[in-house]
Amino acid sequence: MIADIKQEAVEHCTAKGSRDYVRAIAEIERLERELKQTKHALGESLNVRDMMSESLKKCTATLNAVEYQLKNTEAALIYSNECVNECVDWLRQENRALKLSGELWLKRSIDLKFELLMANKTINNIKAQLDLAVSKITSPGG
Repeated sequence: MIADIKQEAVEHCTAKGSRDYVRAIAEIERLERELKQTKHALGESLNVRDMMSESLKKCTATLNAVEYQLKNTEAALIYSNECVNECVDWLRQENRALKLSGELWLKRSIDLKFELLMANKTINNIKAQLDLAVSKITSPGG
């Protein structure tokens, strides 16, 4: 391609004179240098792109591993949360049962206290009647 352009320039400039020929050759050489620089820059860009592509692959692999760990952690937290909820429910039921049991024991205690008071009252009445009977028996006019 460059050789074809040179050949055209040579043919065109030879017809016009050597000064145009020299200018055309200088322009072609300048364009060749620019083309070489552009090729070199494109090669470096390609290398950078390849490095970035490799880096992106590594990052993607790392992100996949992190995502896998996060999913496992999420599953463990969900399971743990379910276990905690079950334990809380069981503790609530036990607390409710203990509260009911405590209330029953308190009621029974009050009933027993009332029965004890009634028994003490009966005993005191019996003592009073006994004392009265004893005092009637032991009294001189009795």
